[in-house]
Formats: sequence, structure tokens, C-alpha cells
Amino acid sequence: MGNPMTDWCATCNADISGDCDRPNCIWNPDNESPAYKRVLDAMAYSQLEDILGEALAQASSGKGFERHSKGELWEDQRWHRVAKDHGLGYLTGQAAKKIGEQYGYEDPERRVQEILGAINYLAMAIYKIREDAA
Repeated sequence: MGNPMTDWCATCNADISGDCDRPNCIWNPDNESPAYKRVLDAMAYSQLEDILGEALAQASSGKGFERHSKGELWEDQRWHRVAKDHGLGYLTGQAAKKIGEQYGYEDPERRVQEILGAINYLAMAIYKIREDAA
């Protein structure tokens, strides 16, 4: 797997058209270094990273922020207080509701927004599980 972005190696500046053959270069497919493996791992999951970034953006600056933040830290927002009163089922139920609601929309982007909301509720559920276990 060569450097996907250029015709030259960004690490060692070698002219390449695919893989770099310099032994210490992170774009050398025979390189066993941890840095090379991290680059490959990051590339292999870039689509997931993009989607999780969209969910974060929705919570921190989009619909979630507008409706729920009021300038509070994420873990101090209303969702957390309600989850303390009603338990984990509140959060997983909200996620399930969001997933169900997306079926009612024809617009693909609206469906995506509902699912991103579900991802955020599931993140809240993870936070609650860890908090309860601590």
C-alpha cells in the first residue's frame, strides 16, 4: 500500500509511483514499524472516523448542542441527569427511537442525522455503564 496522496514519498521525499522501497519509510510495505502500522490502521478506518466525527459535530455544535447544551459540559447536560433517574434503558431506548424514526424519512441526509443522534445516545450509554462500574 503506497502513499495514496502523492507521487512522491512524504516521509523520505523519494519519487515513487506506489510503494516506497526505502527500508525506514512508513510507506514501505515491508516496514514493520509501529508508525507504519498506525498509518495503515488510520487509513483502514477513515470512513468510520468521518462518521464518528459527524456524530461528535452534531452533539457539540449541531442539533444536540442547540437543544441540550446551554453551555454545560457534555456529562453535566440534562441527558445525564435523566439517565441517573431512569437508568441505562432511557439512553438505549432513545437510541432505538432515533433508529426507528429514521425509517419515516425519505431524505437520506435526514435519515443520517437521526442515526447520528442514535450514535450519540449510545455514546451516552457507554459513559453511563462506565460511570456505574467505577
